[in-house]
Amino acid sequence: MFLIVRGSMKNIYLMITFLGLGAITLVGCPAKNNNPAGPVLPAPTNTYTSVPSATSTQTATQTPTFTPTATFANTATNTPTSTISQTPTLTPTPTLTPCGPSGIYLWDNVIGRVNTEGTITYPAYVDLTVNNFPETIDAVTVTGPGLNMALPFQRVDSSLGCTYALYSASLPNYQPGQVYSMSVSTSIGSVTCTGTAPGDITIASDESSVSWGTEGNKDEVFIFRFSPTTIVYDTGTGDVNSPQAIPSSVYSLTGYTYQINVVCRYFESTIPGAAPGSSFFIVDNISQSFTK
Repeated sequence: MFLIVRGSMKNIYLMITFLGLGAITLVGCPAKNNNPAGPVLPAPTNTYTSVPSATSTQTATQTPTFTPTATFANTATNTPTSTISQTPTLTPTPTLTPCGPSGIYLWDNVIGRVNTEGTITYPAYVDLTVNNFPETIDAVTVTGPGLNMALPFQRVDSSLGCTYALYSASLPNYQPGQVYSMSVSTSIGSVTCTGTAPGDITIASDESSVSWGTEGNKDEVFIFRFSPTTIVYDTGTGDVNSPQAIPSSVYSLTGYTYQINVVCRYFESTIPGAAPGSSFFIVDNISQSFTK
């Protein structure tokens, strides 16, 4: 017999289990002694059917974890190749045309004053080669009254038909009758040229004569008539002396523009230490135009 109590005390359920045949014994009520004896019943035996406790076994369904394997598409990195489209600027190497013989050759060597229509300049320059090469590292110096001036290298030139090194500068003044020198120091030696400056030129107001104060040794007078350009008077490339009269026939055509040119030169062609054919000039020059 089991007593199962559920809920509160107000609700009591009695469950009575009978085993075989026999009397009912009320649980909780004692047997009375005056009850007649009855058959003795064996004590009830509780038979339990053991229900095994089920131990739940968890069956783990393992879901595999997949670690993705990255598949890399190997893209090659291209190193760009630069294509240069710019064409380099090439500095042409001048073709060397010899100006003269080997040695220190002074192709053109000038100290002067130039008066062109009233504009006056004082050039000094030398075109030179050393053993037919335009040497660019030489030292060139001009000396004169109160003057000691270097002529810097300017360029390699070929405008005269051969290749030479040009050294030049502008002098501060020019004084006729004074001594001037130009010294050139090269890789194979030095050369010095010296002379007296000619000139101090005067043109008559009617253009009938010209004169100069200091003689040169290669003085010249020549006259142009323009449109078209024509030489109408020339004393030649020799040497004339001051004064020089201009014949009136030179201006026979009226209504034309004329230009008179007077060139007083000191010229030296035999220069100690320089190659044959070298030259040195000291020049006073005037060009003046007028209409007849």
